[in-house]
Amino acid sequence: MRAFILYSKSQVNSFVKSSVLTDIANTSPLEVLVKNCGLIQEKYPSLSTKELLGLNPFIPRISGLVQMCALWKYKDRSMNHTVRAFASFGSKNQRTDWTCVVVSEMKVNFIKRLGIRMLSRSPFFELLKWIESASRVFFIRKRILDQFRNYSELLIPFSGHIGIEFGTYVWIAKKLGIKSVAIQENWDNLSTKTFLTEEPDYFFVWGKQSEGHIRAIHKMRDTKITVIGSPRFSDYYSGNFLDPVVALPDGGKVKITKPFVLIGGTGDGIDDEVLLSTTFSALSDYIREIDVVYRPHPMSRTSHNLSELERKYPSLLIDAGEGASDFGHQIPLVRNCFVLLNHFSTLTLEGLIAGTQVAVPLFLGRETARYKYRDIFNEWHHMSGIAFLANLHLPSDPGEFALSLRDSFHRRYEPRKPQDIDWVCHKSQYSAELLNSLERLERE
Repeated sequence: MRAFILYSKSQVNSFVKSSVLTDIANTSPLEVLVKNCGLIQEKYPSLSTKELLGLNPFIPRISGLVQMCALWKYKDRSMNHTVRAFASFGSKNQRTDWTCVVVSEMKVNFIKRLGIRMLSRSPFFELLKWIESASRVFFIRKRILDQFRNYSELLIPFSGHIGIEFGTYVWIAKKLGIKSVAIQENWDNLSTKTFLTEEPDYFFVWGKQSEGHIRAIHKMRDTKITVIGSPRFSDYYSGNFLDPVVALPDGGKVKITKPFVLIGGTGDGIDDEVLLSTTFSALSDYIREIDVVYRPHPMSRTSHNLSELERKYPSLLIDAGEGASDFGHQIPLVRNCFVLLNHFSTLTLEGLIAGTQVAVPLFLGRETARYKYRDIFNEWHHMSGIAFLANLHLPSDPGEFALSLRDSFHRRYEPRKPQDIDWVCHKSQYSAELLNSLERLERE
């Protein structure tokens, strides 16, 4: 029997609401181990779920420290990691110099920043890793290990964030002689934010791009990598075309019949309102002919006064009500808008797969941030190669932005031409690809 570990709400959306786990369970025995069974038991009673047992509180503290030190120690492996490391653990001047439009500084005091920089050096880092391993040996009790003994494989999503879960469960699998199968959750998980500190036996990734990130950035040599695509994109290849519907904050639903722009918010969310105002200014001559739909990022770290935005922009439709976060809700919006605007969220890929015109305004971003969107585009690994895709527009000033939007409006009735992004994310029916890969793994 296999076990699939869920340790965050985003993974429920990616792997449960997408029906991936149901598809696996219908084919072979599967148990879902989850921090909070209530997240899925009520809506998905057919899945066999068990509550993950809690770990000794010392383990998350030491593992979190190891990952923060690893971020500083290996920061030169990619520009994204450089930005994140300096923004959180650098000196006062370094934190100012590396302020970024999408990177949120960790709240770390002076003493801890100093300690992280010191402990990241050899031999202190090696000693810290030894302490982490010793803490797992001493504090992960038999009752915790017994929860995993009867499984043949542990399937563990990799979210890319600093946290104890991924590395701890890979360690448990190795201790028990169980196959550990890591699964990439999002586009930039393997090129940003953190470093892998435990090497799984297998890694299932979106595309060849991410395979390269595992080898080049994380320096993982032994893990066996398989490209399987993404659970988020399968519906784009299904041929099922639904009408675009906006789930309004007041609970209402609006079916869109006019040509419309779709604006996708970022996880940081700070520049969303600037993107809104710039869009309305650029399309002022067309505003009576079109709708503008704003979809805040479902996990935005910046709260917006949605009522105030509706008052400020009477023609704005905000997709943030009940059902807006349902799996696949955004797909008809992405398919049918005449242009998709965002700041390099995964919606960029969705729009390109759908054949939609996508515009990413590189010139925007708060003035206090020195590391801009144009720097991200030029220097972050997961952006590599996407500039060559015909449907992606990268305006560098307000004039180019306005021209790009107007051109997209006038081309709105042209046949859609989906872009080939197989190198970034393999075109697949994800559940079938995952099952086939697991069956091959069992035969090894």
